[in-house]
Amino acid sequence: MEQIFADVTDIVCKRIDDQSAILSWARPYGCHSVDVTLTNKAGIVQPTENARDNKRFIHLAPDDYIFKLKARYPDFNESPGTEFTYRHEETVEPFTIQVVHMREYTYSVIWQIPVDRLAFRILANGTVVAETTSDAGYIEVELPMNDHINISAQVLSKGIWMQSTNEETICTCLPMEVDADATLSQFSERATATSYSVDIPLVLRGEIPSGVTGFYYVVRTNEKWADTSEIALTKTTFTGIRQQSLANYKRNRNLPYDLTVRTEEHFFVTLFTAYADVCVPSYTKVKRPLRADAFWAVRKKMFAAPLLTIEFASNMPIDFIPRIILCACPPTERLASHEDFNAQIVCDIPEEKLDKPASKHKREYELRAKLHNKQNLFMFIENPRFLAKPLEGFDGKF
Repeated sequence: MEQIFADVTDIVCKRIDDQSAILSWARPYGCHSVDVTLTNKAGIVQPTENARDNKRFIHLAPDDYIFKLKARYPDFNESPGTEFTYRHEETVEPFTIQVVHMREYTYSVIWQIPVDRLAFRILANGTVVAETTSDAGYIEVELPMNDHINISAQVLSKGIWMQSTNEETICTCLPMEVDADATLSQFSERATATSYSVDIPLVLRGEIPSGVTGFYYVVRTNEKWADTSEIALTKTTFTGIRQQSLANYKRNRNLPYDLTVRTEEHFFVTLFTAYADVCVPSYTKVKRPLRADAFWAVRKKMFAAPLLTIEFASNMPIDFIPRIILCACPPTERLASHEDFNAQIVCDIPEEKLDKPASKHKREYELRAKLHNKQNLFMFIENPRFLAKPLEGFDGKF
């Protein structure tokens, strides 16, 4: 019967540094040396000749290794051999993570670790939610909605899970946003002596997420977005921030806001969507609709051609004057358009670009067309933002 010789036991490979390790073992009784070979790499570790030497110093590059150890006995006898797997790793330096919002409840966790193929995992509030390797560099994770979540990461280095030096707190409560087009459809303003009184009901876009309790919001005419900290100041300091409950918004279908402006061209809307314990901001820049009056009259002085006078007054500086068409018709008729069959086109003034934008402009045009006494005159403007109005004392007749 063939004798089976015992293998070595208690194999341990202890890392010394990035380039070396010590492989050790316990030899069975009667063994005079141990052969160590690499079964997955080219190369042989020299055998141990000293019966008292139960370890071997090894130079290794970072990689995975499979060692096979055979115990040698007198008369050229040997054991079957036993395999031992070891991963030699570089030292992992402390690392940080960055969390970037991608879409809805999807976030990308990003890191940089120069050591490849180490086990890597993402934790949300201490629970593993994704696993990959250190050389991936990033991974996308889905987080639960309407929650505060602490994101951290761990890398498996030398058998120990090494924690990222930072963690990021993510709020997955989604903010509502102002629908600029729908808001402008309800926009109104009226002129006062030196300014404009504006009503800007804010209409929100999309479905309201679950958990929303109400809204804080402010409309400003300079690019100064509101900060969450300003909400707490509203009781003692004027910030312009107003509050509406979810019930009021659903009933009114808007968030009312009024303010006084002069010639500002944009509104800067900060909207805070309130949940049970957090207010999530969104920011919307709304372009103020142009409103311009064109006060006009046609008058004729003795021995002079008729003169069309137009005085423009707008709610903000304009850098152009739109196309203007002056028409005449018999005194018993009226015109709805310059294309009416009975319209006599007196003059067609093309659009004019202005070198210097301003809120007030005056233009005078000498009319060459022949006009008859008591003809009705109509001025049409090819821009719906401009409204033709007769100058004081002019009744629309020549």
